[in-house]
Amino acid sequence: MPHYLDATGPAPEASGISITDSMGVELAVLDFQLQAQDKTQSPVFGVGVGGTIVSQPKIKGGTVYFGACDKNIYAVDVQTGKEKWRFSLQDIVFDVALANDTVYAASYDRCLYAISEAGKLRWRFEAKGMITCTPLVAGGIVFIVGGDCTLYAVDEETGRVKWSIVDGMPSFGCPAVEGDTVYIGFLSGNCYAISLNGSVKWVFTAAGPTGSATIGRYIYFPSFNGKVYALNRDGSLVWAYTTGVKNLVWKPGAVGNDTVYITGADQDVYAISEGGDLRWKFPTDSLVFGTLLLSPTSLSFGSFEGMFYTIDRESGALRTKKPLGGKVICASRAGDRLFFSCYDCKLLCTDLEGNVLWSFPTSLSYVSSFNFQSIRPQTLTSSQLQAGQDNQRETEAYKGKVRQEAAGGSVYSALNIGYASSFNQYTKRTKYVH
Repeated sequence: MPHYLDATGPAPEASGISITDSMGVELAVLDFQLQAQDKTQSPVFGVGVGGTIVSQPKIKGGTVYFGACDKNIYAVDVQTGKEKWRFSLQDIVFDVALANDTVYAASYDRCLYAISEAGKLRWRFEAKGMITCTPLVAGGIVFIVGGDCTLYAVDEETGRVKWSIVDGMPSFGCPAVEGDTVYIGFLSGNCYAISLNGSVKWVFTAAGPTGSATIGRYIYFPSFNGKVYALNRDGSLVWAYTTGVKNLVWKPGAVGNDTVYITGADQDVYAISEGGDLRWKFPTDSLVFGTLLLSPTSLSFGSFEGMFYTIDRESGALRTKKPLGGKVICASRAGDRLFFSCYDCKLLCTDLEGNVLWSFPTSLSYVSSFNFQSIRPQTLTSSQLQAGQDNQRETEAYKGKVRQEAAGGSVYSALNIGYASSFNQYTKRTKYVH
């Protein structure tokens, strides 16, 4: 059964931290090795300023829009690869979304920007932490989540907050929507289903940190414990498939033909049936960060090694493997063209066979620093947790305060994070009402 949570409205103020609790508290520490002092590092991903593009290209009409770690949003002509305009921010641009003639950009400067398709600022909303997600636009609302452990619902027209939900941990995930329900996972393991008016329908708690949801026959959540969870729309568990990845599983990439396709830190692509069985597993030579492009019979993607793959959707057999000319992080398809965001400071446009048509360089020629080791979970004893907390307090690095209230069947878990200092640990302490 899912855990039900009432978290609408403002979270209560913090009232200190205890190590034990009569209702049962899960104790764990995630060692993220956060480096936010100079704001050139993300508190969640460990991504530095550079020419790298972590944003998935978004295409509308004859323009491809994307953000980069050089602090710019770009609008580039789809046919020629020529720049139409750029909009400069104060920090790394994680990703953008398009809706109603507006580009919505999430940045590590803690702001969500609404920019016209002509490159003019319409409004700016400032969150309490760096925004590390792809904005989602649905029902007149822009949804964002990130380092301050909060899902924000921001009015699409005015940039004002309509409501927010606070979890006890940040989120790697990007919100997904179906009908009147938004789905999002947090590093606490909490997987939320929230109505567009801000009421929490249910919360399912996974055994490890979760991320983005992919919607198909079920709601699929990946977990950094190497599992993929398939949930019914009432929050009940259908199955949990274990990939065997000891580090993490990236967000599910695609759903089609009664199959969910995902990528893992073991450099494999998995095809899992809707019944939770492995159909096939395809090994690559490097990390595949997520975006899998489906056609009726094939699955295409770029890898961090700079290769372009096309594999058969039914059998997992390799059809094509060729050098792409860029270390791929994200990809998109528009008509007969593919667009690849690359670690090595460029956006590539190819045909459907992976032949490069043009390459667009960002403003910085040096790549961003990535800290992949920063996302490995560690479970500690109570004494280790206490020692870590004491150290954080002494250095004034741990600025979050947690208050958990279980009255009338409600639970609040709030963590207020400050980024003025460098610190190495988040604390996960979540209490659930069954």
